[in-house]
Amino acid sequence: MRVVKLSASLTPDAIRLIDAYRSAHAIKSRSQVIEQALPTQTGLLTRYQTTLDNDLYKALKALREAQAWRQARAALEASAVPAT
Repeated sequence: MRVVKLSASLTPDAIRLIDAYRSAHAIKSRSQVIEQALPTQTGLLTRYQTTLDNDLYKALKALREAQAWRQARAALEASAVPAT
């Protein structure tokens, strides 16, 4: 695996959280804590995107149904214009 060195500034609270997690799970370095957290966040993002997609599909279906209903109502209410 290719490794790239990265520097980040974190708040003292974030450092305490990382260090507490590292101690509780017997992890050697802060980098490993962050590496373990990334897949979890990716999974969370995937679930969020799936939920957004499902909501979009439901909204589009409702829109199509409303358009079809309006079109059917408009066809029923149409009347011929008398010739002059």
